[in-house]
Amino acid sequence: MRGTIEEHELINDPAVRGQALKFLFAELPGITTIQFSFPVAVVVMYWNYVDNAQLLGWMASLFILYALRLSLARNFNRQIDQHGLNIERWGGYFTFTSLAAGMLWGSAGALFYVPDQATLVTLLYVIIIGTAAGQIILTANWLPALYAYNCTALGILSLNLLLRGDGAQQALAVLLLLFLVMVIRVARQARRMIYEGIALRFENLKLVRQFQDEKRVAEQANMAKTRFLASANHDLRQPVQAIKMFAHALKPELVSQRSKDLFNDFNASIRSLSDLLEALLDLSKLDAGVITPTLSDFKLTTVFNQLLREFLPMARTKQLKYSVRPTSVVLTSDPTLLADLLRNLLANAFRHVSSGGVLMGARIRSDRCVIEVWDTGPGISNEERVRIFEPFYQINNIERDKSQGLGLGLAICKQLAGILNAKLDFCSRPGTGTVFRLTLFTSQAIPADFQSTTIPTNKPYSGTTRGRHVLVVDDDQQVLTAMRAALESMGMSCDTANGLEQAIHIIQHQRVPDHIFCDHRLRGGMTSLDLIRWLERHIKPLPPVIIITGDTSPDRLLEARSSGCPVLHKPIDMEDVQQIMLEQRPD
Repeated sequence: MRGTIEEHELINDPAVRGQALKFLFAELPGITTIQFSFPVAVVVMYWNYVDNAQLLGWMASLFILYALRLSLARNFNRQIDQHGLNIERWGGYFTFTSLAAGMLWGSAGALFYVPDQATLVTLLYVIIIGTAAGQIILTANWLPALYAYNCTALGILSLNLLLRGDGAQQALAVLLLLFLVMVIRVARQARRMIYEGIALRFENLKLVRQFQDEKRVAEQANMAKTRFLASANHDLRQPVQAIKMFAHALKPELVSQRSKDLFNDFNASIRSLSDLLEALLDLSKLDAGVITPTLSDFKLTTVFNQLLREFLPMARTKQLKYSVRPTSVVLTSDPTLLADLLRNLLANAFRHVSSGGVLMGARIRSDRCVIEVWDTGPGISNEERVRIFEPFYQINNIERDKSQGLGLGLAICKQLAGILNAKLDFCSRPGTGTVFRLTLFTSQAIPADFQSTTIPTNKPYSGTTRGRHVLVVDDDQQVLTAMRAALESMGMSCDTANGLEQAIHIIQHQRVPDHIFCDHRLRGGMTSLDLIRWLERHIKPLPPVIIITGDTSPDRLLEARSSGCPVLHKPIDMEDVQQIMLEQRPD
């Protein structure tokens, strides 16, 4: 800290001295303006006792000096902005004007010394001594100027009293010299405090800049990480998309049981990889802000029953007790997002429980609904509490065993809670278990005559997609080949295009497809939005477009969503594709 630095280091620090000089010149105009009144007061007092020309000449000299100081103050900032701060030069200017002011005020004590007018002399000396004491306020920042003024003014006064005064006045001269020593001592102390304050301010500014630099580096690193994950995720999704399509096309060709078993193992591996990619996509969607809640009134028991059915097989497999307490609560929230959040909490609980069980229930507290998920797992230690909501963080999984999950579920839960305007916290006791509590702020007890709003579901359309013609646009040849194989295995015909230009050529010179599957990011910096805009200008009616993307960056997700077309994320399931095709153009 600067407070421990020796005085000579502070005095010789250019940054500190420069800032002290800036403070001095900043205060100079206001103080100098007040000083114009003092010579006037002296002239009025002495007008009838000394030569008027001498009085006016003395006052005019001080006025010129004060005007020069004001000019210096005006030019100071302009000059340092243009040429930088020359500390010695500007400090010398001010010291010179202080020396001149000291000589003029000290000479007043000698020139206007009227022994038979003791009152006037006393008033004059009070003014001179007062200005000397006041120099501490102005010139403690720059002690050479204080020395120049006080030593000159008080020195001349003391010398005059010693040479021309009687015994009492000579004693006063000695007291003036002692006063001078005291003023200098006080000024030195004031300077040290001022300089230490300036140095401390610089230290604080340095720390702030260091913090800002480190924050900027961290933000840049986080952005680079996001870009890397988005790029890597996109590049991974392309081959996985092709693998899933080839697998879909291959399944009808399998005959032997051995080949079917191998296919099932192969498909399970694809699902594991897809789960990872989907979890990363969920985080990207949350970061992009493309997930918005659709609020409706619904019975919480509907969500509870759904999750009871989903996790019962897992509970039976692990031989765990699984209980969902009945509830008569009505919520105003998004039932789909709430189910996703609770699903992740339950999956996390079942993953860590090896004996005992899992319990989910809800209770009303005032106007809030608290949903709790209890487990009898190993609990969470104090050291791990602050990290469990971090992406990819897993308790007791240093080896990154994939059977224990990916470490993304709780991170997704935390962000979903924010979207639902809910509070997610937990309480845990190592060796006993953990309870996660989700508090929703928009709930009410169910009224007797309440009719629950049915949770919207995607009711499958009847009909078939066989015989439809599809255009697939993608810049990855493997994906194009795989999509063609998968679509043809479903009884559809297919054209493929490796970019916007080829897609337009096919539409213009061959046929307008019944559906278009378009990768969002195309060759040459084009996107699916460019194809949609071209279709809107040239094709009536507009064929249905389904955007398929492997991008997970927030900007890309928002861009794709802005099209208004269905957006599927690689790797896609052909069942989802068929469902959307039926919804777009049911037979």
